[in-house]
Amino acid sequence: MRILAIMISLLLFALPVLAEEVAAPEAAPAMEEPQPDKLLGIRLAPKIGATIPVSDLGVVMFGSLEAGYDLRMLKDALGGLLVPGLSLEFSYLEPGLNAEANDPAVGNYGYTLWQRIMILSFDVTLAAELGALRPYYGIGYGVYFLHANLHSFELTNTEDQIMSGFQTRLGLGYHLGIGEFFGEIRYHDVGLDFLITGDANARGVTTAAGYRFGF
Repeated sequence: MRILAIMISLLLFALPVLAEEVAAPEAAPAMEEPQPDKLLGIRLAPKIGATIPVSDLGVVMFGSLEAGYDLRMLKDALGGLLVPGLSLEFSYLEPGLNAEANDPAVGNYGYTLWQRIMILSFDVTLAAELGALRPYYGIGYGVYFLHANLHSFELTNTEDQIMSGFQTRLGLGYHLGIGEFFGEIRYHDVGLDFLITGDANARGVTTAAGYRFGF
């Protein structure tokens, strides 16, 4: 949860800057905003959101930090509108489940499943610059560092695993201040093979929002 707090703090850091910009009197001389083509192409984006897994674990909140780089030198080759890019992202979430099961040998029993998932993902992105709007698409691969605890019958079983899988995302940014507010939706698919929980697949849909700083 400490990582979630860091993500929220980074987002709150951007709000005073934007508030000053909105509250500035109209008579004050307007500062020229840097044009995208004049920036270094570096982007830094703290995110918070929710993951909806295709399982019984339910919706879980997560935090992440994305670092990206726009390959503007290839913009002209794509007609001057589309900008390719690369991004690296770290995400953290803690899904869990309290439930009951039935076994013919012991009858009904309760169990608690807790997981810690850290994800390091790499995406190739393609964005269109349409005035203040910046729709973008990304496709890539993620490495999942998984830790699971299953508590039942006064015993706790623990297992760790590293797996990888495909992901794709679609988002929309709105330019404001030194960067952009954005929202995105992502689909990921990674196969799991936990002994304590059985075969599973961490397919899921993730929704996230944040502020992407541009440098």
